Amino acid sequence: MHCHLVIPHLFWPASADDPGAPSPWQDLHLPFVERLLARARLEVTEHAPLHVWAASQFGLDPETLALAPWRLRGEGLDPGEATWVCLDPLHLQAGARQLMRSANPLSSLTPIEAEQIVATLNAHLAHDGIEIVAPHPYRWYARCASADFRAAAPPIAGDALAETGLPQGPDGARWRRLLTEVQMILHSHPVNEAREARNASVLNALWAWGVGRACPLPARTPEQWISDDPLLRGLALGNAAQVAPTRPGAAAEAAVAGAASSASAMPASLESSIRVQWLHDDGPARAVEAGDAGAWRSALAALDAGAVKQRLEALRSGAIGMLTLHAIGPAESLKAELTRHDLRRFWRRLRPLKTYLAAHEADSR
Repeated sequence: MHCHLVIPHLFWPASADDPGAPSPWQDLHLPFVERLLARARLEVTEHAPLHVWAASQFGLDPETLALAPWRLRGEGLDPGEATWVCLDPLHLQAGARQLMRSANPLSSLTPIEAEQIVATLNAHLAHDGIEIVAPHPYRWYARCASADFRAAAPPIAGDALAETGLPQGPDGARWRRLLTEVQMILHSHPVNEAREARNASVLNALWAWGVGRACPLPARTPEQWISDDPLLRGLALGNAAQVAPTRPGAAAEAAVAGAASSASAMPASLESSIRVQWLHDDGPARAVEAGDAGAWRSALAALDAGAVKQRLEALRSGAIGMLTLHAIGPAESLKAELTRHDLRRFWRRLRPLKTYLAAHEADSR
């Protein structure tokens, strides 16, 4: 079996540093992650962040990012033959010169509040042949007969909105107009007025991206995917892979404080046809998105002592044949590939995780 570990934000981003706080890297010791990286063959790729990496991994064009129907399927809904658009709710704030996605997320938006806003917007958009569905308060989708535009994924928290990230192409102007109309409706919506009255962040914009229809995916080796991410789960289901949650019985959007509880154990059993297993651990990413360096360190410690240690032991015993770590960053990814034979390269000294941020070259030693 070939085991993969998919870890977005294995590295703490410099942009998230708090000048007044201790460095997140201070005294960070991850013996098993450090051993894996020291012994492995390393390669840096440009396939990042996670949704771009996922598109590339499943044979989709990262430039078009027609991911909405697959993420919808990962939510448990059938995309059918319709065209879908990811229509993600945002809280925007004014920066020095331009709008920015607030670092304060819509963490308290309830399903009832989302339903009330969606009902209002659907009444307005019906004449355009657009219907919004919201299987999750923070992940919305628009169903339409057709849509022909390109758009970037939403900016991460704290980043400025780029004009080029808005819908472009044949239907770009129409969708930009619709999004402006939506902003005007949101500005005076009773849900937002009530949230503002209690000093909660307001939903003041929707971000359209990922437009497309479901299409056949290139065939892959029989696989198992362990993930709570709806996009990864939807793509895996589209490839007839086995899919399991990372944290059984827990909500995918568990609080960052629970990051250390991410599942790490090897599955008790797999069908004999399964040759590839993927484990996606989003604990570090959730901590980074919340700007919580302590939770990030806790998530890495749990990952090191759990999934990484267990898979290194399985590799050493011959229970698995290869282990690959995919450290997915915001701009590039580090791939570390390891076989049982590679574990014998004892002369490669262990280095702290932070040192690999500067190691932007393939390991040819």
